[in-house]
Amino acid sequence: MPLVGKLRTQFEARGSRFSHDREISTPYYYAVDLLDSGIKLEAAPTVRCAIVRLTFPETGDPVLVLDAHHKGSAVKISPSQNQVTATSRSNHGGVPANFACYSFI
Repeated sequence: MPLVGKLRTQFEARGSRFSHDREISTPYYYAVDLLDSGIKLEAAPTVRCAIVRLTFPETGDPVLVLDAHHKGSAVKISPSQNQVTATSRSNHGGVPANFACYSFI
């Protein structure tokens, strides 16, 4: 979850308001302005993943919270490669037992 300002780890404290008037939704592109933080979120799907761009306001400290759920999930930070890799194996059915969601930042 993208945030601006202090780190908020509680799930309920990380939400943001948005307006459908400031949202674009097509089969190939989605964009929304997160009104509480001034962050713009854009996403474009591919066959098996999505590319997400976050535009933070010029003021305030940008924060990105990654939830590493239980059941084999992990987050690896590699400063020498300027990279964060996350893996989530938490699911609620409907996918193969070895299903995983990968994130690369």
